[in-house]
Amino acid sequence: EPCTEACMGCGSIANVRITKRCASCEEREECLCDPMWCHRCLVKWWLEKNATKLDMGSPPVLAWQTRCPTCRIFFCLDDLKPVGAILEVETNLTSSRHESEDSPSPELNQQPVS
Repeated sequence: EPCTEACMGCGSIANVRITKRCASCEEREECLCDPMWCHRCLVKWWLEKNATKLDMGSPPVLAWQTRCPTCRIFFCLDDLKPVGAILEVETNLTSSRHESEDSPSPELNQQPVS
C-alpha cells in the first residue's frame, strides 16, 4: 500500500524508505524513520552532500554515503527502497491535479518499482 504522508522537503508523497540493502556501507545501523521524504528530495540531499566529490570531476557512485536528513544514519543510494510504486504515486498526484481542474486524468501504464 503506497504511503500517504507528505514529504518533509517538498510536500509531495513520501515514497521511499532507507533500508540497508547494500554491501558497501560500513555502518550497518538501520534507519528507523517512517517514510518522510520523496525520492526526488532524498536524491537531491545525497547530491548536495556529495557535491565536493562531484565538483572534483568524479562521476556519481551509488555507494557514496550521506546521512539520513532525519535520524543521521548513513545511507547510500542503493539503500533507498520505494514504498509502493513511484509511477503510481506520481500518476495519482497528476490525476488529482487534473480532477481539480475538471480535465480528464492521463492514462499511464503503471509498473511497480522493486
